[in-house]
Amino acid sequence: MNLNDMKISIRLTFGFACLVIMVALMAGFGFTKVKSTNQSITTIYDDRVVPLKQLKIVNDKYSADIIDAANKVSAGIMEPKAAAQQVTDATGKAAEQWKAYTETYLTDEETQGVAKATELMGKAQPVIAQLRAALEAGDKDKTAALVKPLYEAIDPLGSVVDALVDIQLKEAKAEFDRAQGQYQ
Repeated sequence: MNLNDMKISIRLTFGFACLVIMVALMAGFGFTKVKSTNQSITTIYDDRVVPLKQLKIVNDKYSADIIDAANKVSAGIMEPKAAAQQVTDATGKAAEQWKAYTETYLTDEETQGVAKATELMGKAQPVIAQLRAALEAGDKDKTAALVKPLYEAIDPLGSVVDALVDIQLKEAKAEFDRAQGQYQ
C-alpha cells in the first residue's frame, strides 16, 4: 500500500486520524499527570494539613485548657466546678483528636513520636485525675499544689507534639517537592 496511490480523501482522513490519535494520547498523558498531582494534593491535605489541626487541638487542650484551669482556680479567677468541667471537656476533646490523628497515614518517624506521646499522655493522666478530683471537691489548695506537677507532666508531652507538627511540615514539603519534580 503506497501512500501516493491513495485518493486524496483517504490521505486526508488518515492524516486527520493520526492527529486525533496524537491529541488523545496527549490528553491521556495529561490526565494521568493531573491525577498524580491530585493524589499529592489529597495526601498533603488529608495526611498533613488535617493532622496539623488535630495536633494543635491536642496540644492546646493539654497545655492551655487543663493547665489554665488549674492556674485560674489557684488565682481565684475561676470556680473549681467550672474548671473541672473545662478539664473534662479538654481531656475528651484531646482524646478524640488524638484518635483521629493516629488513624491517618503515619510515617515510621511519626509512629515513634506517637508511641512516645501516648506514653507521656498515660503518665499525665494520674495527675490530671488528681486535678479533676481536687476541682470537683472544690479544694483550691490541692489544686494550687498540683500546678507544678501538671507542668512537669504536660510540658514534655507538648514537646513531643511539637516534634510531630514538625514532621507534618517536613512530610508536606517532601510531597510538594515530589509533585514539583513531576511537574518539571
